[in-house]
Order: sequence, then structure tokens, then C-alpha cells
Amino acid sequence: MIDAGDLGSIYYGRSHSTRRVGIPGWGAFHIKEKSAGGPMIDIGVHALDLTLWLMGFPGIDSVTGQTYTKFGNTKEQYHTWGKLDPKTYTVEDFACGMARLSNGATLLIESAWATHTEKEVFLQVVLGDKGGVSAYPHKAYTVRNGNHIDIEFSQLPEVEPHEEEVLWFVDCIRGEKEIVVHAEETYQTMQLIDAVYKSSETGKEVTIKDHMPIPGRTKGK
Repeated sequence: MIDAGDLGSIYYGRSHSTRRVGIPGWGAFHIKEKSAGGPMIDIGVHALDLTLWLMGFPGIDSVTGQTYTKFGNTKEQYHTWGKLDPKTYTVEDFACGMARLSNGATLLIESAWATHTEKEVFLQVVLGDKGGVSAYPHKAYTVRNGNHIDIEFSQLPEVEPHEEEVLWFVDCIRGEKEIVVHAEETYQTMQLIDAVYKSSETGKEVTIKDHMPIPGRTKGK
């Protein structure tokens, strides 16, 4: 639908990945020196990557962000996956940001391990001047012949994602399939995440100067 141009000119995206109670209490998720960050780099990266992919990875011009640590360093048990010593907690448990993209679009980001909200939310939204789409739930909204239309996409069969990734990678090495995830896309995603952290640390907007083109980019026009 996006590739067909049904959304028109894309001007807005939203990447939302928040939990009500879900701070990891095991491993090194909560130690900045080992993990580099909290929910933004843990669960936020997946939501952000999907949102940028839907928008066509248009490039990032600037980012403003803020992180907060409100729960992980307290004695309250928001750690559903084991307990931890709050004194060892050195990452954020909430992060948000706004990115100005190279095609003029705006992208908002929210990611959290713990919030006073109703439930866990993993949602991506992309809006254009002719239509909009969301992932989780997979829906589209547009106008046809003067009527407002809601479209609900059928679900694909469930698979084991990590296994499918490995199998596809092997097929690419054999020359049987084409690469669907490019290093340049991963780089752009990490540029944005890194800029959120830098903006929070400095209290200033971060400008991105390195715009790496994405091979075969067709979305986000």
C-alpha cells in the first residue's frame, strides 16, 4: 500500500514501545557500561526500525530527546524478570524524542520499561496526505469516493522469527535470495537512538551530518 503511493506524501511517523511493568531484573540490561542504554536501545530499537522502514528510511536531519530514570533505581518492584539491586541501575527506564527527517517528515519516539499506563503498547503509525497506516494493529485509513475507509489487513501465518532470519541469511549467502535488511538502514536507526541519548545529556538538539543513502529505497516518497 505504501509502495503503491496510496498514502501520498508521508509527513509523520510515531514509534511507540512502552510497558507498564517490565524492567529486566537479570543480565546486564540495567548497566549502562555494558548495555549502552535502557528501553530505547532494548525494545525501542525494534519499533523504531519498523517505523523508519515504513517511512522509507528518508534520512535524519536533527533529533531532540529526553530520558528519565524514575523506577529502576527505586525499591519498588517493577522488575518482572527477576529482582535487582537498585544501586546498580544506571540506565533510563523512559525515553522520548522527536526527529526531523530529510524529506520534511517528523517522527516521534516513546520507549519505556515501566509507566503508569493501562497496558503494554507496541505501535507504529505512519501518516500521509492520502492515507495512514498502523502496525500492531495492522490497519489503514483513507478516503475513497468521499467515504472514510478503514482497512484491516489479514495476518500472516506465525513463524519463528529468529529461525527465519537465519534461514534467509543462509539463502542470501548462497545467492538464492536478495538481502532485505541493509547495513545502511541499521546505521540510520542507531544514528537516531544515539542522538536521543546525546540530546538528553546536553539538553540541546543534535544535528545529523552523515546521510548514508539506502540501496534501492522506494518507500517514503
